[in-house]
Amino acid sequence: MEKRIRVAAKAIIIEENHLLCVVKKAKGQISYLLPGGGQQHSETLPNALRRECLEELGVAIAVEQVLFVREFIADNHYEKSHFQNFHQVEIMFRCVLKEALNHDFCARSKTLDVNQIGLAWMPLYSYLLAAFIHNSSFLILLKMPLPTPIYIGDID
Repeated sequence: MEKRIRVAAKAIIIEENHLLCVVKKAKGQISYLLPGGGQQHSETLPNALRRECLEELGVAIAVEQVLFVREFIADNHYEKSHFQNFHQVEIMFRCVLKEALNHDFCARSKTLDVNQIGLAWMPLYSYLLAAFIHNSSFLILLKMPLPTPIYIGDID
């Protein structure tokens, strides 16, 4: 099996102290994930994030600055699982919705991710969010003053 590193762009969308999450259900378990997904060849990270959010949220977003970079190497966290040999680098951007969410989007969409069952606004600093969101360790970072990151983008 070829071992590759997957690059993904993720959206951190906060409104009124709530974080927008994609809700998925697999094997009877509910999980809350940041919107976004894998970057395709020749696609910039902001364009990948716009495409993924349109598919998962049904609305356009404005991609703002990079907030965090997270690396996930499954073999360092799980013994035997479906994540075996999985290695992903996630670039998390602050984003803003350009329009209101359509509440019946998930019920009628043909572009949802596998196992996606909905969207949820989760209270930003709640125990519930920390308990259920995948890669929730970044939540503590949202409370801290951060240096201004610089994303240079696709340049020569």
